[in-house]
Order: sequence, then C-alpha cells, then structure tokens
Amino acid sequence: MAYGGLGPRIASIAGAAVAACVSTAAHAAEREFSIPPQPLSSALQAFGEQSGQAILFRRSVVQSARSPGVSGRMEPEVALARLLDGSTFAYRRVGRGFVLVREPAARPSSPPPIQQRRVAAAPPPDEVPVSVPPVVITGTLVRGAPPAGSALIEVSRQTIRAIAPTNVKELMATVPQLGNFGVNAEQSTPNRFRTQGFIPNLHNLGAYATLTLLNGHRVAATGTEGTFPDPSTVPPIAIQRVEIVADGASPIYGSDAVAGVVNFIYREPFDGLEASATYSFAPGSRYERQDLGLIGGRLWDGGGVMAAYEYSVNRSPLNVEVPALALGGDQRSRGGRDLRGTVCPTANVRGVTAGGALTGPTYGVGPAFETAAAARACGVLAATTLIPDGERHALLITAHHALTDRAKVWGELNIGRFSAHSQVTRPSISVLVPRTNPFFNAANIPPALLGADRLLVTRSGVGLFSPSVTQPGSSSVLTFVGGLDLDFSAGWKGALSLVSSSTRDYNQSTELDANNIIAAVNDPNPATALNLFGQAADNNPATLARINTGAGQRNWGQQRMHELKFKADGAVAELPGGTARAAVGGLVRFEQLRQLQTAGSDRPESGYFAVVRRDDLARAVAAAFAEFNVPLVGEGNRRPLIEALTLSLSGRYDYYDSYGGRFNPKYGLVYSPFAGLDLRASYGTNFAAPVLGLLTQPFGQPQYNVSFNQSIGYGPFAGTPMNNINTYIVSGGSPDLRPEEANTRSFGFDYAMPEGRFEGLTLAATWYHARYANLVYKIPVPDIITNPAFAGRGIFFPTQAEIAAAIAQAPPASPITTTNYDYITRATLNLGTRIFEGVDLEATWRMATDRFGAWRFGVNANGQLRYDQEITPGSGFASRLGTQDAVRWKVRYTAAWDQGPMSVTAFVNTIDGYENTNVTPAQRVASFTTVDLTTAYELRSLLKGVTVQVRVANLFDQAAPFFDSAAGYNPSLASPFGRSIDLTLRAAF
Repeated sequence: MAYGGLGPRIASIAGAAVAACVSTAAHAAEREFSIPPQPLSSALQAFGEQSGQAILFRRSVVQSARSPGVSGRMEPEVALARLLDGSTFAYRRVGRGFVLVREPAARPSSPPPIQQRRVAAAPPPDEVPVSVPPVVITGTLVRGAPPAGSALIEVSRQTIRAIAPTNVKELMATVPQLGNFGVNAEQSTPNRFRTQGFIPNLHNLGAYATLTLLNGHRVAATGTEGTFPDPSTVPPIAIQRVEIVADGASPIYGSDAVAGVVNFIYREPFDGLEASATYSFAPGSRYERQDLGLIGGRLWDGGGVMAAYEYSVNRSPLNVEVPALALGGDQRSRGGRDLRGTVCPTANVRGVTAGGALTGPTYGVGPAFETAAAARACGVLAATTLIPDGERHALLITAHHALTDRAKVWGELNIGRFSAHSQVTRPSISVLVPRTNPFFNAANIPPALLGADRLLVTRSGVGLFSPSVTQPGSSSVLTFVGGLDLDFSAGWKGALSLVSSSTRDYNQSTELDANNIIAAVNDPNPATALNLFGQAADNNPATLARINTGAGQRNWGQQRMHELKFKADGAVAELPGGTARAAVGGLVRFEQLRQLQTAGSDRPESGYFAVVRRDDLARAVAAAFAEFNVPLVGEGNRRPLIEALTLSLSGRYDYYDSYGGRFNPKYGLVYSPFAGLDLRASYGTNFAAPVLGLLTQPFGQPQYNVSFNQSIGYGPFAGTPMNNINTYIVSGGSPDLRPEEANTRSFGFDYAMPEGRFEGLTLAATWYHARYANLVYKIPVPDIITNPAFAGRGIFFPTQAEIAAAIAQAPPASPITTTNYDYITRATLNLGTRIFEGVDLEATWRMATDRFGAWRFGVNANGQLRYDQEITPGSGFASRLGTQDAVRWKVRYTAAWDQGPMSVTAFVNTIDGYENTNVTPAQRVASFTTVDLTTAYELRSLLKGVTVQVRVANLFDQAAPFFDSAAGYNPSLASPFGRSIDLTLRAAF
C-alpha cells in the first residue's frame, strides 16, 4: 500500500494512519521485489504493493525525484532504503510503517550501510533518519543517477528464480534485445570458433559490439580466437540482477561497448544461507542436466562476507533424436532440398592428370559406379551431440569491511572451470591413390579411370573405424578484484580498484594421420597397404592402427588482463534545478594472449606433427574519463510543462599502444514535462578494438575434392562451377585489423501511471540508430565465390607461385598432399559499413487485489526497422531487413500471479517470420512461438523457507520452423530442443 498527496497534516496523523493500515511488522519476512528505475513517487507506490507495507509521503514533494529501483528477495526495509539511494530523502519508522522525510542538512560523513540498519533493533519513532550510500547504475559513472538519455533493461532476481538457470547463458536467452533470444544458448554463438561459451549480441550489431561486465568490471576473455569474457563462470545463485544498457557506451566504458553493456550484478551483501537444486530432463531424449547451488553470507558491524558455489552437469540431446536432424540433410519431405553429404562410408573417386589437376566426373564406388551426387549421397553417419556434454564448477567469494568511517576495503574472488566432451562423426579421408596401390583394379575402379596415373579418393572414416569420436575441451578462470572506497569531504567519494584475471583454454579436434595414410596407400604390398575402397574387414588391423594414432588439432590458450582504475564522484555545484554532480577517473590495463596450436600427433608412430601457431601477443591501454550530470530544471525552478530537465555530458580518451589515441563523447538529455513522464535522448561515438584473438597469425586449411555448389559470379572465370575442387583456406587471425567505429543515437520515453485504474502501469519505448563502420568481417566462402564485391579476396585457379606464397604466409594445419589448388581464400578483414535502426518496447502492469492475490503483466519487445549493409566502400547499401540476418520482431510476454505460498509465471516467446535468402527463390520461414510455464509453492506449513518449483520450457513442444538447410532449422533463431521439464527445490535458512 502506498499513499501520496495526503496534505499538510501528514506529520500529525502519520502514526495513527500507519498503525491502522499495516498488518505486518516492519521487520517482515523477505519478499520478492522488482521495481525498475523510475520516478520516486511511482517507485514508492510499487514498493507498497510488493511489500504489503504502508509508506506515507507527499507526492508534490517527491514528484521531481527519481529512484534507481530495486530487485531481488529481501526484507521490505532493505528494499525501501535502496529505493532512496542517491536521493535527498530518508524514511522514519512510525508505529509499524514508514514515513518519508527529508534528510537533515548535515549528513553523516559515513552513513551506516543498509545491512546494519536491517539487523538492528527497531528504533523509537523519533529516530533520526539515516541514508545509504548511492549505488552506481550500469551506463553511468555518477552514483545514484540513471544513465541519462539511455534506456536500462533489467533481468530481475524474480525472473532468475522463475527460470532456474544452470548458467547465465540460459538466462540471457530470455532477452529479446540479445541475439540469442529464444534459442539454446550453447548453440547461439557459432562464430565463437573453438570455445564453448556465451556471447551477448545486443541489437544484432555483432558479438564484438557488446561489452560484458561482471559486477561492473572487465575480466579476461576465454579462448584463442574470437575471444570474449564468459559470464558463465559466475554461479547463477549469486546473481542479483542483470542490467543491460542497449545504447552506445564507449564514452563510459571504452572499447567493445558499441551496442551497449551487459552487466551481471552480484547478490552482495548477503546475510543468511540458501540452497537450490535443479534436475532437468526432456521426455524421449538423452537430454539431462543437474544443478546444485549454495550461497551463504554473514554480516557484522561494518562489513560482511558472501560465498556462492554452483555445480552443474549436462548431457546433450543427439542429432538422431531431433526430427529435422535425423533426416541427415534430405529436407525434401519438408519442401526443401536434398543436402545430404557425399562423403560416405563408400569411396568417391576422381581422376588426376599427370600434372596433378583434377579431371572428369566424380564416381561413387559401387556396383554401378554412379556419378550423380544424389546417388552418392548419405545421411546421418553417426549419433552426435548437439551441444557438448559438460561439467561446470563456479565459485564466487566477496567481502567488505569498513576500516574507518571514511574508508572501506572490499574484494571479489571468482574461480570457475568448465570441461566438455563433444561426440562428433568420425573424420573423413581425402588422399591421392597411385595406380601402384594393390587395390587399384577393375573391381574397385570404374573403367574410365583404369588408365589414370592417380586417383583422388574421398570417403568417411566411418566403416574403417567406429562411427563417432569424442573431442574434449576445457576452460578455467581465476579473477581477483580488490578495492578501496574512500569518503572525501564535500560529499565526494572515490574508489580505487585492481582487477587481475586470467583464463586457460584447451580444445582438441580428432583427425586421422594423413602422412601415414599417404604411406599406406603408396604401399604396394596387399598385406599391409590401405584399401580405401573397402571397409575395416578388408584391411589389416595394424594398418588401420597406424592411421588412427590420436592425431588432431590441439589448441592451448591463456589470456590475462590486469587493470588498475581510480574513479571519484560527487557534487560540483548547487543549481536552481538541483545538485550538479560529476565523476572523473582514469585507468591502465594490460592484456595478453598466449596460444599454441599443433597439428598431427607427437607419438613415435605418428607420421605428421607440426606447430601451426605459437602466438604471444600483448597490448597496453590507458584511459581518462569524465561525466557530468546537470539538473537544469528541478524542484527549485520547475514550471508548467517543465517538471525536470537533466543534461548529461561524458567523454573518454583511450590510448592503445598499437592504435594510438581516440576520444569518444556522449550527450544525454532527460526532459520531464510532468510527473511520471520522462523523455530522453542520447548521441555518442564509439569504437571496438579487435580482440587479441583476432590478431593472431593466420594458418592454412588444405581441403580436397570440395563442392561448394556455387559458380563463380564475376571475372574471367564467371560461370565456372566450384565443385570437386582443391582449396586452401587461410584461417585464423589477421594482425593488420583496425578498430571498428560507430555513431549511435537514441530517443525514447519512460512513463509511470501515477494513480487511477491503471496505477502500477509503466511504459517505455526507445528508438535507436547506429552507423557501424570498418567492421571486422569473416567473409563466408560462398560469398567470395559469387559476390563481385569481394573480388580480390579469393584467388581462382592460382599459379604455383601464388600457392607457395599462401602456404608460406599461412602454414598448413595438415599435410599438403597435392601441388594443385583451384581456389585460395583470404577472409578476415576490416570491411564495409552497416546501418542499424530499431525500437525497444517495454510495458509492465502490477496490481494487487484483496481476494485474488497480486498480478504482474509485462511485454518486452525488440523491433528492427533497418539493417542496411555496404559490403565495400562505395558499392552501395542493400537492405537485409526481414531476412535471417535481421528478423523484424522478437517479443517476450509475461504473466505472473502470486498469492500466499503459491506463484505461477508464464512466458510467451515469439520470433517473427523472415526470408531465407540462402536459397533462390527466397524461402519464407514461419514465426516461432514457445511458451514456458513456472509454478512454485512455498511449504510454509511443513518446512518453512523451502520452495518447490516446476518449470516446463516449450510447454507445447513446438518444433523449430523449417529452414531450408542441411540442418532443417536456423540455430541462431530457433532451438532444436523440444519440451523440457525442470524440477527445483530451494531452501532458505
């Protein structure tokens, strides 16, 4: 219950009114709060509804003030204190309720923290009001101020509990503004190269455009290519909320914040003990996951400590359990194409000239020696996992203690380890077989090839060896953050922090020993030679053992990041509109990447071993930053239709030892024509320096008898089919990459219904625009073949000199088995410009009833209005809106009911239909809608503090819409997982 605008006599009647209206004590049991940043008057109303406590205040007094909001499960008094962070108001207990009062002019130099008040005995009614230190909201450096001009999206603790995620990837898949919305999070980032992990992609601007923070600070990246910080190292039980600023933020945070920032905020401080256990399964599938979370904390006078641990293990569904994948690429029954592979357990053969060039058709070995691709095609060769089977440990410890009334030390320790095993199809073999091979005869070779000098033979390893093979991987993180908070004079506060973070990463892809294969096919002895035209029973076991030596690609990576930062903020001037505040600071950061990549095997029996890459990269960054929050109009000088007007100015200068310096400003404005409505606008410039993983040395990937099913689209070889060819693909990093750059702007509003029938209704809308240039782009091979905009990025039918130069520049990751290549690619570079435009919409409505409990309705939507790209400068812009690159709408609806120990929450997730332009004519892909339902019940009568929860994801077992590709669905816009059930047990002590 909340009461506002009660008139001049409120002080005299407050005690009686509160005593009459409140049915529970101020020290009530913890409740769940989810109150976003908004005007203070509407925030206090929401507090009354969600807490069941009375709060008396004059609406006219608070209508120009704002609240940073509060989220999570806590006692009402703690929530109220946090709602007042950064304001000039405090509360006083009167009877068994609260009255809002002005803070005294002389404020304590170091006010008691929230936790001290929370555990203190109830004070007398005439207690002097106390305040709490204002918090820093994501997107601004000024404490207690919202990010002026920018929207703030929040995933609350209430939502986290309803989802019961085993890692934060599952949590982020619920946010429409992120690129992985509605899909399985482990599959959402196919361009992460080798490392399994989560990459937020705000507004579809690209993975390199979103900055990930853990409790407000950076951490080292994970992996060796395309590397990003992985927030899954934090136990989900320790996350209080996630704040997302979907607006350019380089002037605040520096590189990578082009699209915005995702900040995972810890549940600190914490007092008590909680545990949770979740078991998930999918009927009819191998899928299973288990999770155990523990969190405990203790507060004392001036400090506290919290420790959280999460253990999770998961098993993946198999491809044969998903109908679309079980088709093995033949999607004709669904109205699509037959995209089965032609590398099968039986051999394909093609003639090779004396000069080493491929000639003639490809034949399938068999009774009829078929040449048609469809006749040689095969579907599923082995049962494989969709995501890795994984095991994760995550530990977080935080502590803080006040040394004096002006100084507090604090620290955070995060330790995480993830190990995974993927089950994949046995690798294939592609090798030149000479006519001296004893199995080069009429029984195995079509008559047209019997006179050939050599044959290119391609086949799957299935049939010679077990159908599948296990590939391991692991990653670990160790991060320490320490800090000293100082309370200076004149209301200024300072914070000195040191971050030391390191990650290690290992992954392996299994291959067959190419050099031993070459030696075995060149062996003229039928007893020991390799017969690629037959199967395991047709070969000597010792011969097969020599080519299955455990060879493969192995990658070891280590990343380190050390950052020292100082920031101070406080009041700079008293203006008629309020207090102007500022924040200034600077930092130095050191980043390092070490990587070792090997190919083959170092066993004595191995025929090939090579060091492909050995990188040791480092760079230093220095930055200085400032931000000003200036209330031009406020309580002291407001006038009709100008309730408040606040200007925000921020700027940051970053210096990279490899790129030099760059300055990025941002301007924000918030205008309130009347109480409850805020209009906001922002403009800024941003940049993203290439991650170190993109600056590593390139390496080569020789591939033989490849069919792209494309014809050259330009130049002297236009119209030439690129099928059954040898290619040399230059992969890995590119040391010459430069930073990406962007201009961003936004306009929007926030509205909170003050009173009346729809009291508790909040609305928000934001229009955004970004011009993103100098993009780091990994060009898909089919685009290089067909699109004249990429002329010069590939070499068709290269000379021997060009082949030698490519091999020298990018050492091969596997043995060179031919001197002729038909195609060489160079794919990673700074290229082109994209223009993005869209809207974010959000609405929530909370209402409390006397008989039917509390209700909450909400909708969060992202609509893309423009996605234009110019491949190369001057080539002209083309729209990709409404295609698989830019779906027009992603929406998440919420409906929740809570009464007593029972709560029910339903989520509806919708992804709009779009055009699949990978086929001609373009295919219309249907929209994808799933429903998630969560029911929780607190066992108050049996076990106080224990809650049982059941969640059904994809309640109606909706299959991913058909996408005409070999997989039959689009992994970046739909999940192949069907219905799954989560059983969760929580206990609070």
